[in-house]
Amino acid sequence: MSAPEGLLERLNLRKNVSYAAGEFILTTLLLFVGYRLVIKQGGIEAIGVWSTLYAWTNLIRLGDAGVAVAATRFLAMWDVGKEQQRVRTYAETALLTNIVQFGALALIAYAGISPFVDRIVGADHAAEARHVLPWLLLGFFLLNVAGTLMGMLQGLHLGYRRSQLSVFGTMTQLAAVLVLVPSHGLIGLAWAQVAQYAIVMLLAFAAVSRKLGRVLRPYSFDLPAFRDMLGYSLKAQVVNIANGLIEPVSKMLVGHFGGMAAQGLYELAYKTVLLPRNLIASTVTAAMPSITALFRADRQRLRQLYARAFRLSAQLMAAASLAVVALAPLPSLFWLNRIDATYWLYVALLALGFLGNVVGIPAYLLGMASGHMRNNIIITLLAFAILLAVGWPAGIAFGGSGAVAIAACTVGLCGIAIWLTNRHLLHSEMA
Repeated sequence: MSAPEGLLERLNLRKNVSYAAGEFILTTLLLFVGYRLVIKQGGIEAIGVWSTLYAWTNLIRLGDAGVAVAATRFLAMWDVGKEQQRVRTYAETALLTNIVQFGALALIAYAGISPFVDRIVGADHAAEARHVLPWLLLGFFLLNVAGTLMGMLQGLHLGYRRSQLSVFGTMTQLAAVLVLVPSHGLIGLAWAQVAQYAIVMLLAFAAVSRKLGRVLRPYSFDLPAFRDMLGYSLKAQVVNIANGLIEPVSKMLVGHFGGMAAQGLYELAYKTVLLPRNLIASTVTAAMPSITALFRADRQRLRQLYARAFRLSAQLMAAASLAVVALAPLPSLFWLNRIDATYWLYVALLALGFLGNVVGIPAYLLGMASGHMRNNIIITLLAFAILLAVGWPAGIAFGGSGAVAIAACTVGLCGIAIWLTNRHLLHSEMA
């Protein structure tokens, strides 16, 4: 086996990518069955309420320092077999930081959102939203702690194990949804998510502990390790926050100008297009630890890996975009028992936008892996500013459809711009 092939074998690249793609079928099944049950129990407005609450709780990410992202990168840089104690120190510090951070953010979010629920979702849905909100925030806390541990698995080049746990968690949520949603509606959906994230968190904790040769101590904190990760994460988190807020802000705009019914249709359309996009993105993102390592070890192999990732992601997303637009009547019939023209329009707009977005994913990862994140930061902040500046007047002029069109343009142009500006990193020195 040649040196480059041996390196890729050690990084588990092929296995990581294969298992990342395997999550798609169960996630799709969960989405269709879960939302179908919610719509049957509470109507399309119930999906709108869920989507709106979820969008507002995602504003918590404004307080995220991004240490989980940094931990993934730092763990990927070192050989755990040779530097086990060093890797363990960074992992434990990241875990404690995120437990404290997201616990505090969830409490702050509850105090900040609960007094204004009737304004956010409307008086007709306020009572149900107040019951769902605390469970939604508990799920958000568990999701982010579990995400920290899953990121560690990816950083340890065990992305396939991460995908296995994701599949098991999705199966857990699907089973809980089938039992709880018909009788409890949205709160049953929230309970199902809590069960999923709690189980995944515990299993990921055990898997990381096994890999590091000792049970992780979530009370251990190392200040130098924290400073190292924070220096990287603050730059990365500017991008993550701006990028992560595009979805919830677009949902707020659609809900404000179109109401809960339009918001529900937007949520269905967004998830319809996001599923194939995330399948493609996950197979590319699974290579992130390998990209990080190859920046140091083999720049020629890195260029080959990038070219392959770019070509496949662009081709697959082009095919997926055509497919979801052509087949949009099928999920519309399944969810709504009719072909809804507004849903179909939203799917078409978002499919075009995500096609441009996926083009930029490999280049985006180059910036993250190399530490050269200036382009990622500037372009993502600019895209978010455009959404705010243009989305509001578009909503006034054209209602929910105007906000959807601007959101689609924003995510598409952001991906294309990052692709055009980050390609030179293949030939630059690592930060």
